[in-house]
Amino acid sequence: MTVLALSFRGPLPQIVDQDGPPPKAPAPQPGALWPRAILHADLDAFFATAEIARRPTLAGLPVIVGGRKGGRGVVCAASYPARVYGIRSGMSIAEAARRCSHAIFLPVDGAYYGDLARRFRAILLSYSPLVQMTGPDEAAVDVTGMERVSGLPELIALNIRRRVREELSLIVSIGLATGRTTAKIAAKTAKPDGFRAIPPGKEAAFLAPLPVAAMPGIGPATERALHAIAVRTLGELARVPDEQLRALFGDPGPALARRARGEDDTPLVVGHVMKSVGHEHTLRENTRDRLLLRATLAILCDETAAELRAYDRSARIVALRLRDGHFRSVGMQTTISPATNAQQVLLDAAWRLFDPCLARLGYGPVRLIGVRAAGLGAGGAQLTLLSDRPERLYRINDALDAVRARHGKNALRPALALLTGGWRDSPPPDAE
Repeated sequence: MTVLALSFRGPLPQIVDQDGPPPKAPAPQPGALWPRAILHADLDAFFATAEIARRPTLAGLPVIVGGRKGGRGVVCAASYPARVYGIRSGMSIAEAARRCSHAIFLPVDGAYYGDLARRFRAILLSYSPLVQMTGPDEAAVDVTGMERVSGLPELIALNIRRRVREELSLIVSIGLATGRTTAKIAAKTAKPDGFRAIPPGKEAAFLAPLPVAAMPGIGPATERALHAIAVRTLGELARVPDEQLRALFGDPGPALARRARGEDDTPLVVGHVMKSVGHEHTLRENTRDRLLLRATLAILCDETAAELRAYDRSARIVALRLRDGHFRSVGMQTTISPATNAQQVLLDAAWRLFDPCLARLGYGPVRLIGVRAAGLGAGGAQLTLLSDRPERLYRINDALDAVRARHGKNALRPALALLTGGWRDSPPPDAE
């Protein structure tokens, strides 16, 4: 039997019935073609496409999400017409404006994107209970053995693409393979608006000509180390002896060669696994104003704490990040006990890190400030016998959440927020 790789782009094909009802298809044989079937679904230019979905007149135009033109933020997403100008995520808004002055610049709307992400996940879960979200805009879906329930893997992929387009007005590219790594790479090569299936036994041939950087998890440092031993493609990496890779990268080294050959049986982690929650803000002007910086940090901690409570999580680790006018970044973290989801505790912990971080930057003016909560566990703040503060903060924040649920998140803000000039455009929820 000859097995062909499936790959196509653009609108989904339409099946037209010209001669009455189609013949009844034979019952699929589970596992006959796909002993393991992993889909990787990746929304194309998620934030930008989401904005175009609610503003259809922007279709075909260069759209940049991240802040207003002339602002000091960074690009969170760019539509494909904007990418023609070399605009990429992480680029400063100022640089993006220089490259494409006629682009449409829009602020981030985290609540809107979060709702779309939840609806995207719900679509995926309707085809398999084994869904691992690897970000708000991408996920791995194990559809092994789901032929009699949801259809053949290829049909599931087509149905997901159709529903994402019809129900969310978004575009998703999907890769299908026997392992997560190959499926993810297949989805990337199918972008934009495409589907690519790598049949069993064809993984190594598909991966071989790709550069080593195409493999998830190989960053610049690993890439340089591989280049130093004349390994530039995944095919070359697949042939490197385990002993040599172990000498270079330790015990995880041999796994690189196995993944380069398409040998990946890593299971999915089912359910939403949140590793951390954080927010950051680029200031309108570089500043040494400690009161303004603390006020900005208070808002960031308030948003982070509110998100922790929304997910019924508490944090044991608080991290602070600063960036100066020369784009140098420093970060420090501290452990807190008991775990908390109270803004007041997060702010106290983060502010204790401020002076040590500032010292590492030479006490220069600050351009960006951010906070992150990690070491997450279930539930609210743990009570102690030595102080009633956690319990008091729990009651305060419970009342705070109730008011915001009824009147909006800006109904109540930290008093320090009055010192920030009233900025409201913050990055989207960054939960991992």
